[in-house]
Amino acid sequence: MYARTTTIEATPSSMDDGISHVRGTVMPALEGLDGYVGLSMVADRSSGRCITTSAWESEEAMRASGVRPRRVASAS
Repeated sequence: MYARTTTIEATPSSMDDGISHVRGTVMPALEGLDGYVGLSMVADRSSGRCITTSAWESEEAMRASGVRPRRVASAS
C-alpha cells in the first residue's frame, strides 16, 4: 500500500467549503482510478489545518493517478 498526504492551511471560515469540495469533487474523481484504495481527511476547524491522505495499491498506481503534489509558499 502507498499513500500520498497533503497538508492544507486554510481560513477557518472556509472549512465547510473545503470539506464539501473533498467529498463532492476529489473523492469521486479518485474513485474511478485504477489502484485507488481510499481517502481520509482530518480537519481542525478552529485552526483551518487539513490533512488528506489518498491510499493506493501500488506506487505505479499512485504515480499514474495524475495527482501531483504541489507546494505553495505561505504569505506569512
